Amino acid sequence: MLYFIRKAKLFVALSLLMITQTDAFSQAKLAQVVKMPAYGKTSVGQLLEQLQQDKGLLFSYNSQLIDLDSVVQANAHNGVLIDYLERCLGPRYSFKETASHIIISRSDWRMVVEQVDIDLKQHNKTMISGYVRDLRSNKPLSFASVYDKGTYLNATLTNKDGFFELDVKKPDSKVIIGLNKENYRDTTLILLLPIDVSKDSKTKKVGYYVLVDSNRNIYKTFLGAAFSNASQRIQSANLGGFFIYSPYQMSLTPGLSTHGFFNSQIVNKVSINILGGYTAGVDGVEFAGGFNLNQYKVRGVQMAGGVNVVGGDVSGVQIAGVGNVVLRNVKGVQMAGGWNKVDTARGLQLAGVINMAKEVKGGQLAGGVNYAKDTVQYQLAGVMNSGGVVKGIQMAGGINIATETAGNQMAGVINIAKKVKGVQVAGLINIADSSDYPIALFNWIKNGRRQLGLFADESGFIGVNFRSGGRVMYSILGMGTYLDHDAYKYGVEVGLGATLLERHRFALSVELSQRMHMDKDMGWKDASRSSLQLIPSLLLSSHFRAYVAPSLNYSQAAEVADQDGKPLWKLWKADAKNNTFHGGLTAGLVYQF
Repeated sequence: MLYFIRKAKLFVALSLLMITQTDAFSQAKLAQVVKMPAYGKTSVGQLLEQLQQDKGLLFSYNSQLIDLDSVVQANAHNGVLIDYLERCLGPRYSFKETASHIIISRSDWRMVVEQVDIDLKQHNKTMISGYVRDLRSNKPLSFASVYDKGTYLNATLTNKDGFFELDVKKPDSKVIIGLNKENYRDTTLILLLPIDVSKDSKTKKVGYYVLVDSNRNIYKTFLGAAFSNASQRIQSANLGGFFIYSPYQMSLTPGLSTHGFFNSQIVNKVSINILGGYTAGVDGVEFAGGFNLNQYKVRGVQMAGGVNVVGGDVSGVQIAGVGNVVLRNVKGVQMAGGWNKVDTARGLQLAGVINMAKEVKGGQLAGGVNYAKDTVQYQLAGVMNSGGVVKGIQMAGGINIATETAGNQMAGVINIAKKVKGVQVAGLINIADSSDYPIALFNWIKNGRRQLGLFADESGFIGVNFRSGGRVMYSILGMGTYLDHDAYKYGVEVGLGATLLERHRFALSVELSQRMHMDKDMGWKDASRSSLQLIPSLLLSSHFRAYVAPSLNYSQAAEVADQDGKPLWKLWKADAKNNTFHGGLTAGLVYQF
């Protein structure tokens, strides 16, 4: 009998049960008895909506595989729910349930297991082997996932002949083997062993992630494909969102892990990866010298010397020496020396080079570039910010872009926005559809102010200027020449103005300007004129305005005669040999367009 226990290779005729669909022990929703009236011919979408309204059931499915407009026959039914769904939708579909949803998937084919052998070994190990074939064609199925559904301590793939060998650790009198392959019905094989082995009383907690879009996974990313192999990708496709919980795991590389080949379906509380690791998720802490790959969610702290790649959501803190890639959402803080990439960030993104997100319900800080396609609270970047709706402030050393609206923009070179609700400040150019408070050397506001003016002042300076800006604030650029001046011949003006009052035919504004001087040879003179003007203007027609404006000026002399350097005060015009505070007057004609 001892020999039979330790080494008994036998064909399992004692008990072999094939169970399709999901695990029969977790069918709380699918096993409930429902009484359904006859709906007759109805669409799949209407049927699912009716079940949601009447029974409070939530369904999840891939819209690319299920046509909600297809018509099915829904007859009256009084029995379990899964029988009703199979009768209405047909045998091509299979059903799984989570704590909140019933997942509908397309399963066009079925598999069968043949020639199952058990090799009972020492040290509480058992080798299960067999062949997996297509039920209809009888052809061998390669790359089907086979795993220990009782302990989740090991998994394997079938070879090209459909053959598998699976080591079962600490087997009970009943061994449950799970078989999964993409587009095939999930199959459970229950084997009753002829012996009793010491039982492990601890029950693994299992779960299922609802995959909103199965086409968006870590293997579609460059980093996910680079750090995984073909077998791991096949395993993920076969098992879908199925996972189990485990207290900890350690790995040298994704293929050398304490969880073996099943590591991609395990959520760990503590995960330590020397070079890199590959898990279903983290509910605690994870550290890696090189990289972390997670199929689904991460909650807690995740740190890597290289990169973190997560296929689901991240809640907590994610830190990487090079980059973080999250295919869905981050709630917390995301920090990287290189880049951060995420769908929606609820918190802070901090990167040395670039932050990328679809939406940021918080802020982005980057040494280089911040990019948010839709909405972001605030952005601070050394080079460039780009966002859709920026609710707060954009600050960049180079360029700010808001494709929709921005609260405030401050840039060293240029600001671009559709609508600015606050202040727009740039070292060179502001561009917007509407912006009431633009401050820059040049503004181009589509719904704002654009004026070309001809003017002359009390100093004999005649020039032209261009006013550009918003409804309230605007910038001034001008140039001209002196008719008769001993030291100066030409002048260039820059300034800032604000509209104080605007009526149908009258407007009142105030302007502060600075005029730099050049001699007749176009050489710059170390002297300038600063002016503060109060400008009342009268509308002559729809395009022309005229004004006469008093001014208070400070004019520097080319050569100062008074050696103590004290400026003079004069009521009218500047003194040619002294720096002077003086009154003045400017008259001009403006063409607005």
